[in-house]
Amino acid sequence: MKNVGKYLIGLSTAILLASSAQAATYKYQDKDGRTVYSQHPPASGPYQVIDTPKTNKYGSDSSKAAESKPSLKDRVSEIGEKNKQNKDIAAETEKNNKLRIDNCKNARKNLEVYQVYRRFKDDKGNVTRISDTDRQKKIEEARDAIKQFCD
Repeated sequence: MKNVGKYLIGLSTAILLASSAQAATYKYQDKDGRTVYSQHPPASGPYQVIDTPKTNKYGSDSSKAAESKPSLKDRVSEIGEKNKQNKDIAAETEKNNKLRIDNCKNARKNLEVYQVYRRFKDDKGNVTRISDTDRQKKIEEARDAIKQFCD
C-alpha cells in the first residue's frame, strides 16, 4: 500500500507539473516531511517557487523558441549585410593583391637598376653618382621588398 501511495504522489506531481505549465509551482515540505509540489503556496512555513517554462499546445517551450529564432525579415536582412560585407572584403582583397603585384614589379625594377647603374638623376634633373655603401643599402632594401611583396 505504501508503494501505491508513492506512485500516486509521483503521478499526481507529474500531472500537476504538466497541467500547471502556465502557473507558478511551489515546492515545500508537508508536516510528515514529504516534498510537495503545488500550484498554491502552503498556508504556513517556508516554500520555494519553481520556474516552469511556458509551453505551447505541442509541449515545447515557446518562450525559448521565440527568443532563439529571429524573424524571417531579420534573417534576410542579416544575410544581406553579410553578403555586402563579403563583397567589400573581396573588393579590398583584390585591391590589395593588385597593389602587392605593383610593389613586387617596382622592387624587382629597383634591384635591377641599383645592380646595373651607379649614376642617377635627382628630382631636379642633376646626375649624381651614388656611393658604393648607399648602393649596397638600396640593393638590400630592394631584396627585402622582393621578399615581402613577391611570392
